[in-house]
Amino acid sequence: MKATIIISLFAVIFNISAFAGFNPVDAGEIETVIKEYVGNTDTKNAKGLEAIIYDDASIVCVNKITNKVISSDKDIFIDQVKSGKIGGWKRDYKIESIDINDETAMAKITITDSKLKQTEYLSFAKVEGEWKIVSRTYTIELKK
Repeated sequence: MKATIIISLFAVIFNISAFAGFNPVDAGEIETVIKEYVGNTDTKNAKGLEAIIYDDASIVCVNKITNKVISSDKDIFIDQVKSGKIGGWKRDYKIESIDINDETAMAKITITDSKLKQTEYLSFAKVEGEWKIVSRTYTIELKK
């Protein structure tokens, strides 16, 4: 009985210390930005994307279909959305994890449609009180 209580207390203390810097309000705000990012891309809403992506954001795509690594920035991404090269169809997404440290955060998300799977790592910074995507690194591949 004592062992069970000690183990339970240890588990509670460990969980409290592991999430000491975790702010559920920030997590909710980041989840909202992710939802807007996916939704605005799917609907080709360039203005909505411009609002949530930091001006100097960097983007790196590891394309496993073409075996190329492509670097771009916010302006190129927005132009691709406007021209229809990116977006315009419904995709499903799942937030795999969010890690917050003060004014910065990292999220891993998986986005899928009938043919493709994207695993994305989005970096965030809190800029003037709002969470912005400051980098996007992702792998795109055929869905298995």
